[in-house]
Amino acid sequence: MKSFSLEIVTPDHVFYTGAAESLTLYTPSGKMGVLCSHEPFVAPLVPGEITVGIDGTERISVCTGGFLEVLGEQVYIFVQSIEWLEDIDEPRAREALERAKRHLKQAEKDNNIYEIRRHIWALERAEIRLRALKNKTESTAPEDKNGGGNET
Repeated sequence: MKSFSLEIVTPDHVFYTGAAESLTLYTPSGKMGVLCSHEPFVAPLVPGEITVGIDGTERISVCTGGFLEVLGEQVYIFVQSIEWLEDIDEPRAREALERAKRHLKQAEKDNNIYEIRRHIWALERAEIRLRALKNKTESTAPEDKNGGGNET
């Protein structure tokens, strides 16, 4: 499959730069795919998974939203935060979710709008990370080909 140049950037580092064969990601309009020589466009990204086809394999990353720019043979993704699915530490993600809930509750009690928004963002990030891990687990679970019953 023909590849294109992909660069994924956060405010503090370049997450990925190199060749990619495909992208699957989410915009406010829904799931979309990008292949080499795609029509140029710019679109916002919603928080969720980005699947990148690299050297015949698919790697899944999880982002907190941003935007995508496609220029034919060159694709740019700008996001606030992103990480490869295999790098997510589930216990730490669960801990971050609980911490965000506690801090959000306190910020709401204090009526601190800035802190409320900050902790909502942290809560959403933790939920997205845990949802992606759950999707991975469900997609790799062996199927029950006997309809749930025992073989006799």
